[in-house]
Amino acid sequence: MEISISPLFVLMIVVLFVLIVRGTKSVNQAFFRIVFLVLLLLTHELAHSLAGRHFGVETVKLGLTFWGAYVLLEPDPLTVSIWSEIVVDLAGPLANLALAGVLTIIPVRSGSWKFARGLAFLLGILNLAPVKFLDGGHALYAILLGLHVDSERAGWIVSIATFVTIFLYFLLPRSKRKEEKGSPNQTTGPDST
Repeated sequence: MEISISPLFVLMIVVLFVLIVRGTKSVNQAFFRIVFLVLLLLTHELAHSLAGRHFGVETVKLGLTFWGAYVLLEPDPLTVSIWSEIVVDLAGPLANLALAGVLTIIPVRSGSWKFARGLAFLLGILNLAPVKFLDGGHALYAILLGLHVDSERAGWIVSIATFVTIFLYFLLPRSKRKEEKGSPNQTTGPDST
């Protein structure tokens, strides 16, 4: 298996490290968070690889890029079966959510563990979004093909789902912030009356 590490990935890690150190004032916390992020990316991709192996699909390449990580599988799981594509696509996000669950059970209250749990959950949920270049978008495309939607129409449906998801992402948080700013009866904690 070929491993490819983009110089932009290294740059992203350095920039994140500096930003985390500036925010936490702790080199140890920054180091932990960066190491956890890389392990989380590798766990995600390992889950795709293991799911692919179950269907006779081999991992040819692991890539670390500015946008995250990926595995190149051969043959394409979609050529094996639609079911194999769906399982392989969902394996990564589900591995992240399982890891978030395990971190929730561990009775540690440090900020770094809370960060790790939140990051694992976030990566799992975001990758399930029906966005064309994420695992959820790939799975949606395979599901549509399984429902006998032709590939061109399935591509359009995933593109529309991508647009709607991104539109809602930018629209909903702003609406919530406006409601919170306009509410005169906000409380600041559990002891507020």
